[in-house]
Amino acid sequence: MTALPLPYACGAGEKRGKVMQRRVKPTLTPFGLNHAETLRFILRDGGAWEMTLQKTSAEVAQRNGSGITAYAFDCDVEINGKADVVKADSGMGLNSII
Repeated sequence: MTALPLPYACGAGEKRGKVMQRRVKPTLTPFGLNHAETLRFILRDGGAWEMTLQKTSAEVAQRNGSGITAYAFDCDVEINGKADVVKADSGMGLNSII
């Protein structure tokens, strides 16, 4: 596999970024985070769930004769104060939270 440097994949250090707040609603809404930014999600009962993006990376996961067929992505996050890793890919059907 070949690592692909992402333009936004430089370290964010310990600096805390902006906080984006969203509330529960009946539809899905996409969001984007840069390093050190936090999503604060307000639940129906008024409680809050927070996720802070720490680090991101991507690499070519699969090639064929005509080019790249799949990419693998992962990010280090902190969810409610606990470190987690989220992994996904663009063409192999693997998605997981470690």
